[in-house]
Amino acid sequence: MNRESRRPMRSLAAVLLLLPGLVRAEALPDADYAALARAVIDRVAVPAYAGHARAAKRLAPAIERHCTGSAAADRAAIHAAFGEAMDAWQRARPFSFGPVMRGEGRARIAFWPGRRGSAARQMRAALRARGADLLDTERLAGKSVALKDLQALERLLFGAPRDAWTCGFARAIARYQSAVAAEVLAAWTGEGGFRQAALSAGADNEEYESDAEVARDLMRSLTESLEAVIAHKLEAPLGETLERARPKQGESWRSGRSLRSVAVNLETMRAMVEAPGGFADLVAGHGAGALADELRRGFADASSKAASIGRPLEDAVSDPGEREKVIDLLRSLRTLRTLVSGPLARASGILVGFNSQDGD
Repeated sequence: MNRESRRPMRSLAAVLLLLPGLVRAEALPDADYAALARAVIDRVAVPAYAGHARAAKRLAPAIERHCTGSAAADRAAIHAAFGEAMDAWQRARPFSFGPVMRGEGRARIAFWPGRRGSAARQMRAALRARGADLLDTERLAGKSVALKDLQALERLLFGAPRDAWTCGFARAIARYQSAVAAEVLAAWTGEGGFRQAALSAGADNEEYESDAEVARDLMRSLTESLEAVIAHKLEAPLGETLERARPKQGESWRSGRSLRSVAVNLETMRAMVEAPGGFADLVAGHGAGALADELRRGFADASSKAASIGRPLEDAVSDPGEREKVIDLLRSLRTLRTLVSGPLARASGILVGFNSQDGD
């Protein structure tokens, strides 16, 4: 834990005093889990993946225009298209189950956080070799995720000189990303797809035998996303002290989007809780209205604190005033983690805990 942020926050015991009756975790009726699954999948997950597919599809044409143009406005346009695609991915990223986890998993879209220095080394080697194989989308698809994900595209658009080869490489990545996003969406929404399987759990279902299993995947997505934002997206670039800040540990520091990704992740997590029929309604329907209100306040507080940071995260962590705002955001998120892993898990009867993250 960052030393500068070791200030008292609301303890789990204090939260439990406000929320009586949540000491034991008991499973809720399966019908309630089914309602939760339908609400979150149809109102949050599927729209997020649909938005991701639309934004990814616009990337390649934007890069084509970028590669044939020369005006500064053209560069601004491609940066905007990249931002839209990254936003769309960050809205979908919190869902750590389903078609996106197949094969190479989420790493094929964003290999972050990866093994230290691995992606950078591979990209440096590629930029030196300038191989023709990286300009062909089909051949690129068989390469390392570090050469075809959104982080690789970010390096090309925000850190490499524009010439015919780098433009061709960027175009191939964009086409690959569009194909992956379309594939994931089709796997969710196609006839007999994952959405249908998740909303029809039963003994004959190859994906889920019960609605409680679907609810557990949703809870795991919420807890793991909170942990990823806290540990990887904020604590890592913040460092132990002002002098030991590590701004380049941020997720998208080259494009100045590290803080934006945190805010968009928060939007999705908040929607999972606050959407009609989401986690807040689930527990409120079983006598935990105070917990539902506390969760809503917690997410509103975290979103407000993220919005209050006036500089990109890679600058804010090294600026004394803005750094304190980042630390305030961390405190708010840690309080939410306490609420989710304790009271919400108990009230919903879904105990999953936190993991060490999958190293996308």
